[in-house]
Amino acid sequence: MGNLFVMVWAPILYTGFGIEPGRAALIGAMWQTGGALGALAITRLLDRYGMPVVACAIFMAMPCVMLNGSAGAPESMLLVMSFVGGALGSGGQVGLNAIAGTIYPTNIRSTGLGWAFGVGRVGAILGPMLAGALLARNTNPRIVFIVMSFSFAVAALSVAMMHVRTTTRAKLTASRPVRTSGP
Repeated sequence: MGNLFVMVWAPILYTGFGIEPGRAALIGAMWQTGGALGALAITRLLDRYGMPVVACAIFMAMPCVMLNGSAGAPESMLLVMSFVGGALGSGGQVGLNAIAGTIYPTNIRSTGLGWAFGVGRVGAILGPMLAGALLARNTNPRIVFIVMSFSFAVAALSVAMMHVRTTTRAKLTASRPVRTSGP
C-alpha cells in the first residue's frame, strides 16, 4: 500500500512542493534504486537473523515516508530519504515475499502464497486510490504522506506477530516428547 503510494504519487506531490519535474522524477526513482539494493541486503540479513530483520526494515521505512512529505525540505534530504525509504520499504517487501513461503505448511503452501500475494495486490491498488481520494478532498500532502506511512507500521507489526507465532509453535513442537513405538 505504502510502496505503491510513494511510487505513484510522490513525484507528482514533489512538483507541488516547487521541485522541477525532472528532479522530482529523480527523487522518486531513488525509491526504486534503494529498493533494489535494499532487497539484496535485507534478504542476506534475513538468511542470518530471520523475520525480525524484515519487521525492523519495514518499520524504519515509516519515518522516511513521513519525511518525504516535508514541503520546503532540501532536495538532497528528499533524495536520501527516498533512497533509504526504498531500501527499507521495497527491500522489506522482497523480504516478505521470501518469508511467505516459510510460514505455510507444505500441503497448503501454494494456496497460502496465492492468498498472501492477492492481498498484497489489493493493497497495491488501494494505496494509490486512498491517496488520490485524500488529495481530491484537498488534504494537505504532508498529511497524506503521514497517513500512508502507517501502512509500513501495520506491515511491520504483522511480521512481528508472525515471528512470535512461528517461534512459539516451534518451541511447543520441540518440547513435546517423541513417541516411539515399542513392543
